[in-house]
Amino acid sequence: MQSRWIVLAETTAFGAGSHPTTRTCLELLLGLEPGGSFADLGCGSGVLSILAAKLGWRSVVAVDLQPGSVEAARANAAANGVAIDARVADLATVSAPPADTIAANLPGAVHLHIAESLPAGRPGLALVSGFGPEHSAEVLGAYAARGLHPTVTLEPQGWVVALLKRD
Repeated sequence: MQSRWIVLAETTAFGAGSHPTTRTCLELLLGLEPGGSFADLGCGSGVLSILAAKLGWRSVVAVDLQPGSVEAARANAAANGVAIDARVADLATVSAPPADTIAANLPGAVHLHIAESLPAGRPGLALVSGFGPEHSAEVLGAYAARGLHPTVTLEPQGWVVALLKRD
């Protein structure tokens, strides 16, 4: 049985688990039933994609704008004995990789592009965060237009974290 402990190297990549959005996403991810593919959009250190791989999602993709973050995610995945496909991409200009479940801890404007570019019928689950309450209606509305509606919405320390499910 694989350990649920995650080891992260000290790095400047975002998402080591101490930020309220990352911590809340980790907690919500632990409560989900793994299944199918997973994409960690704005992966930073790779902590969400590493946990997803440890929990049983397969074909885990991690994407970030910063090459240093992608390198950190690759190194952290290797240190944790999991396989992820870490890639550099600007999610404000290109479509997110298709997946059954996505986690996106990104600014509101990037969420709008991601929601707009989602393929029909995918993902079935989305864990979205990284924006404030002042952007919540617009961001969640963009995902709702693609058939993803909040089942959980939290506001840890002035940030929004929402779990969305497809109709």
